[in-house]
Amino acid sequence: MENIDPKIIRDFFDYTPETGELRWRIGNKRRKKGELAGVSAANEKGRITVGFKGILIRAHILIWAYQTGNWPNNQIDHINENPADNRWENLRLATKSENMRNITLIKSNTSGFKGVGWSKASKKWRSYIKADGVSYHLGLFDTKEEAAKAYIDASKKLHGIFSKHQNLPST
Repeated sequence: MENIDPKIIRDFFDYTPETGELRWRIGNKRRKKGELAGVSAANEKGRITVGFKGILIRAHILIWAYQTGNWPNNQIDHINENPADNRWENLRLATKSENMRNITLIKSNTSGFKGVGWSKASKKWRSYIKADGVSYHLGLFDTKEEAAKAYIDASKKLHGIFSKHQNLPST
C-alpha cells in the first residue's frame, strides 16, 4: 500500500460513516458505480476485503485512509469485535497488544471467563492477566466467579478502554 497515495481513496470510493458502507464511486466492466466494495471472506472471519490497484486491502484500512487521508500507522481495532462492522464509531487505532486485549474468550477456555483457569496443583481457580508484556498472577480463588472478578478489576485498571471481559452473573 505504500505505493498508493491514500489521498486518492476518495476519488474511487464513497463511504457512509453511520453505516460503514464503502461503495465504488467509479464503475467499470466488473462493477457498477454505487456498488458495495469488497467481499466478506470466511477465512478472514468476516473481514471485508477490496481488490484495489492490483492488491487486496481490508476495507477498514481503506476507510481509515478515506477518513484521515493517511494509511494507519498501527492496527485498526473493531471495538465491538465484529470485523464486518466498519462504522466509523466502531474503528480505532490500536497497537497489536491493545487489539489483543479487545478479544473475548479463546476456544480453549474452559472456565467461561477470560483470564481464569483451573489450577490442578492447588485445586483452585487461578486468575491471571498480561499487560505491556508483563504477566500478572492475580491469585487463587475458590470459585471461578471470584477469579473472574479479580481479572475484571485488573483489566479495567491495566487495559483501560481496551478492557474486554464477560459480565458476572447477578447475585
